[in-house]
Amino acid sequence: MDNQKTKVLAITLIIAFISIIGYAQDGIKIRVAVNTGSVLSETGSADIIVDPIAEFNSDGGVAEFKSEMVFGIEAEVMIPIGEKLGIGFEVENVKFKGNNEDPIYYNYFASSYSPIQNYEQEPLIYNTNIINLLGTFRIFPIGHGTFTPFIKLFGGMALIATDLQFQSPEDQVNKPDPLYSRGTDLSIAEPTRYSTPHFGGGVGFEYQVAGNISVYGDLSFSYINSEILNGVPNFTYNQDLGYSVYSETASITNQFSVGVSYTFGTSPGSGGGSKKGGKASTGGNTSRHRPFYKKK
Repeated sequence: MDNQKTKVLAITLIIAFISIIGYAQDGIKIRVAVNTGSVLSETGSADIIVDPIAEFNSDGGVAEFKSEMVFGIEAEVMIPIGEKLGIGFEVENVKFKGNNEDPIYYNYFASSYSPIQNYEQEPLIYNTNIINLLGTFRIFPIGHGTFTPFIKLFGGMALIATDLQFQSPEDQVNKPDPLYSRGTDLSIAEPTRYSTPHFGGGVGFEYQVAGNISVYGDLSFSYINSEILNGVPNFTYNQDLGYSVYSETASITNQFSVGVSYTFGTSPGSGGGSKKGGKASTGGNTSRHRPFYKKK
């Protein structure tokens, strides 16, 4: 966690999860997982007008960063609302990291917000850390069983922290560092995370391995209303003003998650009831929510 507020939030959520575990009813599920992903693209980036300063100083290069694999964690509480539907609340810590060995002269470096004016297109790196607070909705097309596929939709808020730096440790010492920062330990001008809407969807599955425990996997795609996920704020040249102005665009990301889930109450896949005189009893504590074992 990057600041005191996120630490308080994490503690609060842990207490909430403990409370839910203590009072969980039949069919409610908790899930924990690790995740990894990447920034795929930025919407609207094609409309950016190159600043004349950037164009004059440009020595070619490419705009896209190469993603590096880093891992985050996530947890979710899931509640059944029928045989083939479910809702939940998910908390994620997602991390993105990337490098660019031959960057272009981004408009940002031609703006008054850049800490360096003699940018020579040295290799760059970024580290982004996002806390997502999401409501989830799942559809189970074939119901629930040992293997349960699902379609998921989600939406909520992303709290973004990011750093843009020179790749070379020597440049980090001898030149301005970081080149841009928001919501991290390196941030001075903008110490708080940037909050913005986040929504998306994906597909996944659960596979029951023992009793109430299942393994879980999903692949999702997100639309996050911010362009700083790669560490570089977007600027576009305004011909009327004669200089570049901030131009917010959105980012498309992907994410793969794998973990385990635990269902409270009746064990998933069990027949329920007991046999009396060769006939199955349907009495006892069998819940109408019992088929809802697989969720997300």
